[in-house]
Amino acid sequence: MHNDCDTTNMTEEGIPECSPSHTADINIADCLLCLQKLRCPKSLPCLHSFCEECLKKSILSQRQDTAEQLSFFCPACGDTHLPVDQEKDSAEWAMMFEADKLTKELTSEGPNGENLFKCNPCSRKGKSGVMASVWWKEANRYLCESCKKNDLITEDDNLLSIEGGCLPTPSYCLRHAADLDMICDDHHNICCPKCIAIDHRRCETVHNYADFVSSLRTGSQREDLKQKLTDAVNALSMIVTDVKEHKKTLRRDKDGFVADVKELRVKIEKQIEQLQDALCKEVCRSVDDKEEELDALISKCELMKRCISATTCLLETDDIQRNDVHMVHTYQRGEMEIEAGRRLVQEIAEPYLTWRFTHKIDKQVDTNEEENESDNEAEVESGETAKNLLSFLSLGSLRTTSHDREFPVDSSVLLPMSLSSAREVNAIQVRTSSDVNDCHITGLVYLEDGRCLVSDCGNEKLKMFSADGGLLDEVELSLCRDICMKDSDTVVVTRHSEGVISFVKIDSAKKLKFDSESNIRVGKKCDALTFDKVNLVFATSYDSMSYDVCKVPVAPDGYRTDITWTQSYVTGVTYDTSADAIFLTTAVDGENSVYRIVNGDLHEVTCADRLSSPSGLDSDRDGNLYVCCAEEIIQISKQGKIRSLVDVSDPFRISVCGNKFAVSMKTQDTIKFFEI
Repeated sequence: MHNDCDTTNMTEEGIPECSPSHTADINIADCLLCLQKLRCPKSLPCLHSFCEECLKKSILSQRQDTAEQLSFFCPACGDTHLPVDQEKDSAEWAMMFEADKLTKELTSEGPNGENLFKCNPCSRKGKSGVMASVWWKEANRYLCESCKKNDLITEDDNLLSIEGGCLPTPSYCLRHAADLDMICDDHHNICCPKCIAIDHRRCETVHNYADFVSSLRTGSQREDLKQKLTDAVNALSMIVTDVKEHKKTLRRDKDGFVADVKELRVKIEKQIEQLQDALCKEVCRSVDDKEEELDALISKCELMKRCISATTCLLETDDIQRNDVHMVHTYQRGEMEIEAGRRLVQEIAEPYLTWRFTHKIDKQVDTNEEENESDNEAEVESGETAKNLLSFLSLGSLRTTSHDREFPVDSSVLLPMSLSSAREVNAIQVRTSSDVNDCHITGLVYLEDGRCLVSDCGNEKLKMFSADGGLLDEVELSLCRDICMKDSDTVVVTRHSEGVISFVKIDSAKKLKFDSESNIRVGKKCDALTFDKVNLVFATSYDSMSYDVCKVPVAPDGYRTDITWTQSYVTGVTYDTSADAIFLTTAVDGENSVYRIVNGDLHEVTCADRLSSPSGLDSDRDGNLYVCCAEEIIQISKQGKIRSLVDVSDPFRISVCGNKFAVSMKTQDTIKFFEI
């Protein structure tokens, strides 16, 4: 009886250590933590559901200062959540949440919505039809009237009666008593118009509910998401397999180390027995520590794998086809899990290390032995080592080394961009019928819908092209240089010799309109440009030997100089949202570098030897930098690793958008597009 009621082992973070059989059989009505049928289900805002008791244990296991613990994270995806009532103790937070409608319906199996729970001990004995009447809280098991009389149950244990009935969530807003007919992508919520007006005024992406559902039913989003989720599960499986193999290597290293120490111990006297024991304990502790790290890594991957597998199963259920709300919830849940999986894999892969444990013997020569060296030239090395150990009472030491190892996944939606390869997918010509001079592309912006904007200094024009290379519109703009996007419908342009920053609007018909009244006069020649969400940041020049990096508010009240230095020609500048920092490239007289601006000071990011004539610069969502060099595009990871991403002849400007980027050539009228 006791074996039937064993609970799943839990890590300190509240994540179960499960066997392969658990992950192979995903039940969408089971708790993701204890792997049992959901008991008193509680759903978090991130759409993941757990047993109330499991969620409580996870919240309490998140070690924080009790006086400052105002939030907790979802044990599945890691999203941070606030309790319903922050005045309550953290032990009561789990019970305040309600199960969402989909979870309630999935856990309701009996007639009239009654929950039917099978007796766990009887099921293991082959009696699958015996219904449970109580829940044994301490063992997380369902028991029938007969099994609940077991002697292992003490007076302090809680046997809770199983209650049926799950009321469905209404299809209207409980706060405003209005129909739920809007969807906020920023918060993954289905809302009524009043919710949108009050709580989501600043949200960028809001859809009409009916239109969003229609696009899900007629489009390929669900199939694409299902493929991404399947790909993510495969990637996580490969990581788990590789880490488990690494655990075996660690154990072999430990066995070899202990055997080496024991063999050496035979050659010396008993007085160093304590040293041997100390060394063996040290290596065991070190291996145990590393195994704990690897086990935690495996647990995170297994949990994420179960979450994604459960969502994949949900996409195949008939209930999803019948219920639009469930379809939207499941789609949003899958998108969130893919993003959480990307963050997890990036944390694992950068860097992806292997540890080795070896026995190091410090060969020290005794002074007396040096004097008698001529009398003992034929002494074997093992005997010499034993004498040294006797002289210095040492068995050597433990050496722990770490090295980068090859990441086991080479293609996945979860793979970090710093480990992905790039391929060319398209190229367009930017010379138009009205051009009279050769094109000289000094500014480039690549938009999410495939459009690209270029500033053609050769013909003094700002041009906009469609994804297939068709010219959408162009406006004449004298002395135009670099460009960037202030928002979704405003392009900012530096006009070099005039010392002016101009604004160009993109109307609903995708036409360009020069807004001369918004010009900002900075009084200096201005070149490379970016926008840091508050200020325009650009490089200026007094003459050929002095350059500044300046900031100017969007509502101009005069500019201010943040950094000034000489003999450094600024060729590119970008704002990295993930690091909230400005980066720039310089190239003059052999000084080829990438710098980061921190508190008004310059800090070099790369070694100048790796860069050749750097110019264009941009960053991706993971914080990796992309630099246009003489004959290639260089990628600098967030951890500082440098690699050549693609070979391109004479690149000058680069613009990154999602997992794609566009590159313009310095002496060509071609824009090339690449996919990572």
